[in-house]
Amino acid sequence: MLSYDRAGFGWSTETIEQPTCQHYVDDLRLLLHNMNLVPPYILVGHSYGGMMMKLFASEYPEEVAGLILVDSVHEDRYFTENMEDNRKSDRKKILKIARLGYLLSPIGLPRIIKRHIGAKRLPTDIQRIVTSLGLRNNAFKAAYSEILSTHKSALQLKHAPPLKPDLPVIVMSAGKQSEDWKKDQKKLLLLTKCTKQIIVEESWHSIQIYQPKAVIDAVKSFLN
Repeated sequence: MLSYDRAGFGWSTETIEQPTCQHYVDDLRLLLHNMNLVPPYILVGHSYGGMMMKLFASEYPEEVAGLILVDSVHEDRYFTENMEDNRKSDRKKILKIARLGYLLSPIGLPRIIKRHIGAKRLPTDIQRIVTSLGLRNNAFKAAYSEILSTHKSALQLKHAPPLKPDLPVIVMSAGKQSEDWKKDQKKLLLLTKCTKQIIVEESWHSIQIYQPKAVIDAVKSFLN
């Protein structure tokens, strides 16, 4: 099993110039090759990471045995013409925070206002490390650049070849999400003929944090 942080986030210190899903897929495939991890793979992606794993499975169908999307975002959410005013407003706020963090993290402002890139609600000892990593300049740079590239990433997904019809896919959807988000989750059920949905009722967006056993059980179901 391999768990990794995409370029610029978490323990990954280097950012990439064009943080689109395509570049992330290329980066991940190189990593797997350099680690001598032989396909086929079971790919697991949470939120934006789900888009990356979908694209990987689309471009390298013979290398993927299964796909697990953990409350994955649907690419339609990143097309401006599909955004409602509140979504556009939220995006501007997130982009502003990431940009300010990138510009001002060298003088320590994000630490003062307690803003970091990365997960929250983790066990105390782990959270301390994650918070520290998420206060670094490269983390804010990666987040800012990634948000600017989401439309291009969405286009890459839109124009990608369809997944293999017989590819097993599990769409894990958080129960404590908005109705708008849940509608997009339904779109993911059309990916293949072998796609099923698991609704994790007592979870917010980060299912792997709120209900980790559900994700573990999904992976085990493919292994078995």
